[in-house]
Amino acid sequence: APPAAAATSLADVETATVEVHTPSGVTVQVLAALAGFSGGDLPEEGLTRPLRFSQTIYGCHMLPEFKGRIVGSVLVAQRGKCRFYEKASTLAGAGAGAVLIVNNADTLITMEARIAGLVVSRPVALVTNETGALLHRLEERYGHLNVTIIPPAPDRADVTVS
Repeated sequence: APPAAAATSLADVETATVEVHTPSGVTVQVLAALAGFSGGDLPEEGLTRPLRFSQTIYGCHMLPEFKGRIVGSVLVAQRGKCRFYEKASTLAGAGAGAVLIVNNADTLITMEARIAGLVVSRPVALVTNETGALLHRLEERYGHLNVTIIPPAPDRADVTVS
């Protein structure tokens, strides 16, 4: 099966909005590319959870003692060391409520599983390297962040107004 295909433009990527909420009341909005194997439904108003960084930077394996600290959280891991689906599946299996993967470039791509039909039971999205660095800086400054992952708006072209 072919590897994850890079999108040729942002129009080729299904994007969600990620709002990062700081304890001081500042909210930062960024875009994220939804994974083709993301099986977690996002409510229309979005999914809000605490943000946590993977215990191992790449999130390809989890230590048992880490699992209790991340249950329900949006877990962030860096791209690399294992396939997108494997990483997302490992983090979801460890209890993540959603997964954000930080790309190694400042572009958004659509992540696909190498085998058609594989689905992770949580929302999975990819953010740019620049966004990943911002998340780290905000976490270092504030210590605790919440994020809301908001699904793409429905296609307005199908709406009829009478």
